[in-house]
Amino acid sequence: MTKQQCSNTLIFAISLVLEDSFVDPQSPESATYFTDLPPELSLFLEDALLDTKSYLMDKMPSLAEAVQRQPTVHDLQVFFHTLVQEFHFSESVLVCSLVYIMRFLAFYKRRLHVRIWRPLAICAVLVAHKILEDVPFRNSEFVDVYPLVSAEELLSLELTFCAALRFQLSVQSATYDKYIQELDALYRETCGQLPQAEACSVSSASNLNGNDDATGGTQSKPQGKFKAAFAKLFRRKSSVRGKQLQAA
Repeated sequence: MTKQQCSNTLIFAISLVLEDSFVDPQSPESATYFTDLPPELSLFLEDALLDTKSYLMDKMPSLAEAVQRQPTVHDLQVFFHTLVQEFHFSESVLVCSLVYIMRFLAFYKRRLHVRIWRPLAICAVLVAHKILEDVPFRNSEFVDVYPLVSAEELLSLELTFCAALRFQLSVQSATYDKYIQELDALYRETCGQLPQAEACSVSSASNLNGNDDATGGTQSKPQGKFKAAFAKLFRRKSSVRGKQLQAA
């Protein structure tokens, strides 16, 4: 199996987990989700971020509708594929990002919501990237790909995110292995129901072992940022349901 196949498999499994972690928009929980919202969580409201970046609407008129749309598994896949293609980070960053997201949700005792998921996922990837990669990209480079936040806003989100995790950003090998095993099992179970999906094992990826050997040395900067990458983060396709991992 190639590195690209392993990455695709892992992103698909992670997308299944996250898609099933969203609050049902028709549920009572969704109706009261923002009733007692902690003040710091309001920083992650994507529609509020868009209100201060109205100039982006000229670039992408469908943006206002996109930030209110419930994501499908494919939406989530495209989102993470776009980040991987732009920043060339390892599969280990993806796994740790998922661990961080589940810890964040456990801290606030909430499920994902359509209005906060992209800023939250950006923060998870950003923090995991800084922890694991030898030469991490700067916040400003993430802003180039996701201009709904300024560099200052992203720093505030990052600090709020880390505080929710109590700055416990290490992922023990036992936790990492547990996530890999459950992602692998979820992928195998789901692919048994999807004949068009390629059968391959997440756990066979050579660098999914908690040690980052992703790129080594100096990384190249993202290319073709705004028009291509930003638009991809808001694409929409069909849905497949998955299961939910518990926070570790």
